[in-house]
Amino acid sequence: MMKLKVESFALLDKLEGHEKIQSKLIDLIRKDSDDNKMLNDDKNRISSVDYHNSQDWEREYIKIVKPYLHKHFIKCGLEQGYTDPAIEDMWYQRYCYVGDKHGWHVHGGSFTGVYYLKYDNERPTATQLIQPYGQDKRIMLIVEEGDVIIFPSYMIHKSPPLVRDDEKIIISFNIHFANILPEMFDRLDNI
Repeated sequence: MMKLKVESFALLDKLEGHEKIQSKLIDLIRKDSDDNKMLNDDKNRISSVDYHNSQDWEREYIKIVKPYLHKHFIKCGLEQGYTDPAIEDMWYQRYCYVGDKHGWHVHGGSFTGVYYLKYDNERPTATQLIQPYGQDKRIMLIVEEGDVIIFPSYMIHKSPPLVRDDEKIIISFNIHFANILPEMFDRLDNI
């Protein structure tokens, strides 16, 4: 088998409107969190996660954040020449205690990502990615509260352990783009 080196990308940008929706989203997620939603196994320890409801679009925090993220996905798609983003699923992960983490994993779908809803910029525990080709380089993201990172779903990634009791809340998602911009066809044919 021949292994071909193909470059990839990730997109990082602030979510427009983050300051407007942040406190309401945090309140709703805190109210939803309980011990029954803890994920605790040999690779993961997340204080609360609602992944099991990831396609329930009637959750209150989803009704608020989904339009903001959809607008963001349109902007990100256009940056790469993609159109018609579709959100496949979305869920929160709430980390609260020393050692809370999400081990190395991948997602299905085309793209995945993280919206850093509540995040301590002074004690970084941002998502770490593994460079796809060779899988021999760790990419340490530098993010801030309100940032959204989007990357191909096949990229191995993790959320490293919290180093102190502190709350970090992210909203994760899987998306795909259904089309490419029509004006891209001529440009692509001339590459």
